[in-house]
Amino acid sequence: MKEPIIEASEHNDILVFETKEKAERYIEAIDLQNGEVILYDSEGRLLSAKPHPNGSIIIEPNN
Repeated sequence: MKEPIIEASEHNDILVFETKEKAERYIEAIDLQNGEVILYDSEGRLLSAKPHPNGSIIIEPNN
């Protein structure tokens, strides 16, 4: 996974996060559960994300 992390939302918004950690702190688990966001790395690879018990999310390469 190559940073920055790119978020595309169902509202046609694009957000760019310098680091994976910043994206994980900003993106809400409920948005992932509702399918409102899609995540990519800087090379266009699709990323997956899952909720973390502390309320944040964990972003990983999509296998």
